[in-house]
Amino acid sequence: MKKIVLILTTLLILLTGCSSSAYETYSKALEKTEGVSSGKTKMTQEAHVEFNTEGLDKEVLEELRKWEEFNVDMEFTFDKEQEIGVTNIYGELYDLGIEGKLYKQKNNLYVVTPLLPKILILKGDDLQGEEIEKLEEQFFIKDFKGFEKMWKEVIDRENVSKLGNIVISTPEGDIKAKEFHITLTKEDIMPLMIEGTKMFNQTMIEQMKTNNISIDPKEIEEQCKKAIEEIDFEKIYHRAYIDRDGFVVEEETHLIINFPSTQGGHIKRIDFKGKVQNWDLGKQVKATIPELTDENTMTIEELKESGFNKKFKGGA
Repeated sequence: MKKIVLILTTLLILLTGCSSSAYETYSKALEKTEGVSSGKTKMTQEAHVEFNTEGLDKEVLEELRKWEEFNVDMEFTFDKEQEIGVTNIYGELYDLGIEGKLYKQKNNLYVVTPLLPKILILKGDDLQGEEIEKLEEQFFIKDFKGFEKMWKEVIDRENVSKLGNIVISTPEGDIKAKEFHITLTKEDIMPLMIEGTKMFNQTMIEQMKTNNISIDPKEIEEQCKKAIEEIDFEKIYHRAYIDRDGFVVEEETHLIINFPSTQGGHIKRIDFKGKVQNWDLGKQVKATIPELTDENTMTIEELKESGFNKKFKGGA
């Protein structure tokens, strides 16, 4: 998950149209950052979604208001040589809190979340199948993987330029860095928007069905296609910063997207901001696994018996 923005930026320079010096500096920094054996990464994403509320009844309006704000923070501490890592996840979507910790040690994964009464232990052979898919949905891991794949498929050109030197604030304090601007066009973003909007709509449709709200999925799909055809990008912004050691220490994205012809109940405007920060790269980091006992842990079989999947879908 922490690689999403790095993957994006790598893709943006594969067919570079910028000067060779900017390309070489940027390419080497990405390769060096990606190859680091230990460090910390924080990814922050937030979005404000506006809907066309024309002609909607009170029940639907109340439901749509739950989708207006989205935010998620993920912080990773990793040591590839020791095969250990800790991921902290927290945020909010659909009036629901997203909170949990994922601990990785060699081939095992340990999940701590308020949704579960105990620490879930996933051993190597357990890390597959329907149960893991549901767990990935709960922590939005599946969506982030999907966006990683989409970036690979949709980005076909780029324009990377070096803007100069700048001082930025990081978890390690203020540092000097080189600023790079990655220019994205409507054509670059459009395929991603199509798939991303489908993903958002599908999640919203499923939740509305769970809450017994009457909707027509085909009508939503048709209106979505029409809206995307007339989509207007008010802002497309992406910056990356490289420190004196040659690491990509920060990247930030800001997108403002308008859908001018949507009908009632459909998205009218999206304001999205994202940031990735990297620090302590190549340094010794502390990633501690919690104490595990028979009393405070559960297996994947016990998870299935607890009815977690039904609860996640809104069942009893």
